[in-house]
Amino acid sequence: MNYAFRFMTGRLETVAKGRAAGQNLISSLRAKLVETAEEAEIDEPSLEGDAWTFWLDIGGDRFRIALTAEASESEWLLSVEHQEPMFVRAHEGRARHQARFDVLVAQLRRIILQPEGARLLAETDD
Repeated sequence: MNYAFRFMTGRLETVAKGRAAGQNLISSLRAKLVETAEEAEIDEPSLEGDAWTFWLDIGGDRFRIALTAEASESEWLLSVEHQEPMFVRAHEGRARHQARFDVLVAQLRRIILQPEGARLLAETDD
């Protein structure tokens, strides 16, 4: 399961540029998830290549959340990837994983759109 948001935000442009802006934004996203997903364990963000990433673990499901800068300083791509567990009980199936994934995507959408001037440009569900 993969999902991606392409969005714009103007709130960080005056504060930081480039990597610093990405670090500020991913840290802000993580902090808001910590507030809303209380039962989740959320790693600290780190820079992996061109993307700021962190891992979120909840109820046996693991998600990689990555943020990369797009063409302009205020345009971003946020991707969410579900890491398939090695062992899935037959009675659990994919429904439980899909339900948690859907909740996480909805939380991220709300967080992205909170700041004044933020705009969602596109969403992709693989």
